[in-house]
Amino acid sequence: MAERNCRRCSTSLGIDDDLCQACGARNPLRHPWYIWPLAAVIFLLAFYFLVDVEALRDYVTRPRVPPPGAGD
Repeated sequence: MAERNCRRCSTSLGIDDDLCQACGARNPLRHPWYIWPLAAVIFLLAFYFLVDVEALRDYVTRPRVPPPGAGD
């Protein structure tokens, strides 16, 4: 397992430690920059494969017909 160092005092931290035992500084684990774009792509792909996109498109683009008797 890789170990990290405290940003304030450079004391060795464990991989799961968020607080430094020596100085008490918070050292949260930083996520890579591509986490949110990757999550968005996965969400959009899941939406595309789980939703009937053609039926949704037809529902949105269908012509609006007034109900009978509305023009009286």
